[in-house]
Amino acid sequence: MVEGGRKPNAPRAKAPRAPGTAHDDAPYPVIRVVAGGAVEHTNGAAEIVFPGLRARGASHPLVAGILTAAAGMTRGSRFVDREEAHGDRVWAQRIVREPGRFTVYMTDITELKLAREELRLLETHDRLTTLLSRGLLLDRLTEAVHSALRYKFPLSLALCDVDGMHQINDTFGHRVGDEVLGGVGATLKGCLRAEDIAGRYGGDEFAIVFPHTTAYDAVIGIDRIRQRLDRLDIRTKPAHALKVTMSYGVADLSPRDMSERDLLDAAQKSLAEAKSSTSR
Repeated sequence: MVEGGRKPNAPRAKAPRAPGTAHDDAPYPVIRVVAGGAVEHTNGAAEIVFPGLRARGASHPLVAGILTAAAGMTRGSRFVDREEAHGDRVWAQRIVREPGRFTVYMTDITELKLAREELRLLETHDRLTTLLSRGLLLDRLTEAVHSALRYKFPLSLALCDVDGMHQINDTFGHRVGDEVLGGVGATLKGCLRAEDIAGRYGGDEFAIVFPHTTAYDAVIGIDRIRQRLDRLDIRTKPAHALKVTMSYGVADLSPRDMSERDLLDAAQKSLAEAKSSTSR
């Protein structure tokens, strides 16, 4: 039955939404920029995060970056995705092309980026010492040896072993042992050149690759490490200042047909001799 010329329960037409208000309640910033660079619309989240955005327009770094990215869009592309840091936050942006304008949807990915970076570091660096992990260390050693052999420059390798590490763990506990290893890692990072490569080789053993350096000259870097370790302050309970020392074995990439395995074996032999001489 028709009442008043309208079928019962017929859907009512929705009032058209005012332009630029579709995402006003979104918890993420949404910005509409016209092709000339003026900011046509910002939602509430954008106004909170980027105050003064609409007034500055193309002079604002965010808008300038959006326009640059939009200009680089290939013909026929409807959108482009990018990441950009603003202040202490990192934002993922999707820039959508529309007739005469661009709408930009933004998501704060700062925590996600930090988590990814932490995961990457865990995969490539030793968590306790923050030095290179064994796998990446050996990869870098292989690369360094191949470069040295190809371009005929000197290269040396030092293997370093913390003296009395088992006794430290047994006497003072593994917490103090971990503090010692962490202190050694920080000491190595603070003493070496930017081109040197340091990593945790295993347990309480560390490896340092010295590119463009003979074993004779590598001793200079090792002396810096010795001096810095003398100032390493490790406190134990009962109160005791723990002195940390290391033994070192150094080997040259010589003869020129040595492999990285040969170099490691030579450094290991040198280290064993050094530890044997100090234990007498």
